[in-house]
Formats: sequence, structure tokens, C-alpha cells
Amino acid sequence: MIDNVFIQLNKRKIKYVVWKDTYRVDLFFMGDAELDLLVSEQYKNDFERIIHGDGFSKLKLDGFLRKDGIEHYIKFCNSKYYHLHVYYKILTGNHYVKEYCFDLDEGIFSRALEVNGIQVVNVNDEFSLLLMRRALKHSLFFSSFKNSEIKRANELVDLIDLNEVDSLLLKYMHGNNFCHSDAINFVTSNKLSLRKKYSLKRMFVFHKKTNPFQFYFHYFLIRMHLLFLRVKRASNKRMLNKGVSVGILGTDGSGKSTVAEKLLCMFRAKVSAKTIYLGGNSKTYSLSTRVFYFFYLMLRVFSPYKERLYVAWLLYCLGFNLLEYGKAKDRARRAERGVKLVQKGWVVIYERFPIVGLFDFPNHLMELGKDEWKIRFGGRLIVRLQNKIRTIVEGISRPDFIFLLTVDFDQIQSRRKLTVLEEMDIKRKLATQRKYLEKNELGIIQVSNSGKIDKVLSTIITMVNKKLCKYN
Repeated sequence: MIDNVFIQLNKRKIKYVVWKDTYRVDLFFMGDAELDLLVSEQYKNDFERIIHGDGFSKLKLDGFLRKDGIEHYIKFCNSKYYHLHVYYKILTGNHYVKEYCFDLDEGIFSRALEVNGIQVVNVNDEFSLLLMRRALKHSLFFSSFKNSEIKRANELVDLIDLNEVDSLLLKYMHGNNFCHSDAINFVTSNKLSLRKKYSLKRMFVFHKKTNPFQFYFHYFLIRMHLLFLRVKRASNKRMLNKGVSVGILGTDGSGKSTVAEKLLCMFRAKVSAKTIYLGGNSKTYSLSTRVFYFFYLMLRVFSPYKERLYVAWLLYCLGFNLLEYGKAKDRARRAERGVKLVQKGWVVIYERFPIVGLFDFPNHLMELGKDEWKIRFGGRLIVRLQNKIRTIVEGISRPDFIFLLTVDFDQIQSRRKLTVLEEMDIKRKLATQRKYLEKNELGIIQVSNSGKIDKVLSTIITMVNKKLCKYN
């Protein structure tokens, strides 16, 4: 249960409060939303100990995006993510720069209200903070105040105590020549002259941490960095220490691509994630493998004669083994890129993963050349190539998790229309799968994909999140 973490926070009397976007609390518990918490810095260690114990992992922001006093924690569970956006200081201003920093008023915790087991800021504090953020986020060039927040301010107008709001603002403002009516008009709409807007912003000037040049320079660097991340198709957040790698295996029609795609969408919503395809087809061949493929196509003409003529068998097997050697090298190269990304804090999903004796490994190829007389002379080259292929595949770093999606043939047949050749291929792979699992299933996690896909995703995500939490 995701609300268990708040039960523990309340039980340990941790000083925290939902300080903005309070209307999004219900969305957070539904998943795929973030919750903005303000936490007393003296309770930071206790707070982190509790949320880490509940499965939350710490995220790292890239480069200039990181701000001292703001941390991100995430938990992947039940096919959804739960994101805690935690402030240990009141930082506000431009969405990217956060150029204003305020000393935390500890009274905000004692004045908080408990709503459905969660500490939520009271209406007077919420309106005061909205007014401050509205004044400081508004800029002639960079305006980043959300319409939903203006709507929320309008909802609060009839609920607030103006005198209480005034006394709260005095703690942050230098000078108080800003009347209530102007304050309300400003935070609930935009009906103020530029002079009055400037006058309001000047009341917070002592909390500003940057001069105009630093602000615009920092803003420019951040936007350039975000553009760079977009080109790389990376998120602005990744796991703090180490990411995790997941291999998705199964026969054709088992749902590998669908599961991998849904996992990618969920992880990529909040962290850097990538799918790496480790299958082998003409679209994924490297330049050298394309040369081997061309060579194989030329030598395939000897296939009809390979059982009768030794030379035909030798040439056909040579072309076939060279192609598989090139494919094995390609897989190893792509898998190595995945290992490097995981070390940087990415979540890497391998669609397919080569395993000797199971899938994406030329098991039938190893049967070639078992006859002693065939491996004489040139046949020894075939054996050496086969051994190299096995060595390359066995040397590929295994992912943290290998999930094998299991589905009955009848169910595969009901999901998609199969040709005769596809039926033969799937039945052969299912037989290989049964044979492999009977002998060795070490490190393979079987997940039945015969029911709803949400159940499959939930099983995978729960296990992956435990590993992420352990690392981070």
C-alpha cells in the first residue's frame, strides 16, 4: 500500500506538509503523478530512512538542473510510478532557475491539517505561498505560473483569513505597502500594472540569490542542456547510483514487444530509460555482418546438395557460421552499450537476450559437423567458428533480471494469424524452451502471460523496484 509511507511519517512525527498543488493528492495515490512535500531539514535523514524502507529510490538530476534543497524520490509499483518532489527549503522563482530562497517557517507544520492521513498545508499558508510564487515566477520574458494554480487561488479566496495571510506575508516581505485587494487581484488573475508588479517583486529582493546576468546565463545553460537531453532521448532524471537492466524473453507471439514497450513508457516518464533490441535481422546488422550476410546468400545455393557433397556442406556451413558469428558480435556490442548506460543510472530493457541452449542462439547450428569425417580439413574451421560464437554469447553480461514470458501455443494461435512456417518455428522454439527449463532454469524468472498484461507488468515492476531501491 502506497499510503503506508505516510502512516510511518505520521507515526514518527516527521515534520512534513504538502505545500502546493494540494488538489493533486488524490492523483498521486492513483499513480503517475508527483506530490510536492515540504520537509523540515532537521528531519531529512529520518524522512529518507522511512521512504527508502517503503521502496522509494533517490533520483539524480543532470547538470545545471540540480538544486540544493530539492530532492526527487520515486517508487515503481502496480504498473505505475509514485514521485515525491521534496523541498527542504522554500525555493521558488523561474521554473528552471529557482533564484529565490526563503528560510523555512517551522510554524507551517504546526498549522497543517491532516487530510486522509496526510499533512496538508492550511488555506492561509497555501494562499500566502501562492501569492509569493505568483509574484516571483511572473516575468516579462519567462512566465511559468500554471493556470491550475490560478484556479486554485480563486477557490481559496472565500476561505482565507486576510489578516492571517497578511501576518504570514510579513515574515517574508520587506515592507508591506501592498493592499489586500491588490494581492487578491494579482494572485487570482493578472490585473495589475507593471509598476505594482515590480513593486511587489521588490519586497522579496533580499531573498534573491542571483543577479540579472547570472539568472539569464543560468537559464540559457539549462535550456541548452535540456535540448541536448532531448536529442539523446534521455530524461532530465536518472537513478542516483546505478540503474537496472531487464531482459524480456519468449517465443514469437508471447508478448515480448508489448511488455517491453509498456515498461519503457512507464520508466521513461520519470527516468532515463532505453530499449535495446538484441534479436538478429537484416535491419540490425552492422556493416561487417552485412558482408557476412551477403557471403551467406551466395553460399546458400549449395544448401540442396549439402547432404550429398562434402564441399557443398562445407561452403554452406561456412557461410552460415560467419553470419551467426557477425550476429553474435553485434549482440555483444549492443549489450555493452546497455551495461554502460546502467552504470550511469539508466533503466535498460533488452528485448530478447541470447542464451546458449535457449533463444537467440543458433542451437541447431551446433548440431552441424558432429560427424567425425566432416570436421576433417576445412571442417575444423567450422568448429572453431562455433566455439567462438558460444564464447561471445556466454561472455555477454547478463542483465539484472531475465523474465521469460510463457504462453501456450493455442493462446498464441488465438492472438494472431500464423502461417504454416510460423507455426513450425513457434512449436520448435516452445520445444527448445521446455527442454532448456527441464535441464536448467537458473537465473530465469518465468512469468505467465496468459492473462491480463497488467498482472505481468506488476510482477516485473515490483521485482525491478526492489533492486533499484537497494542500489539507490
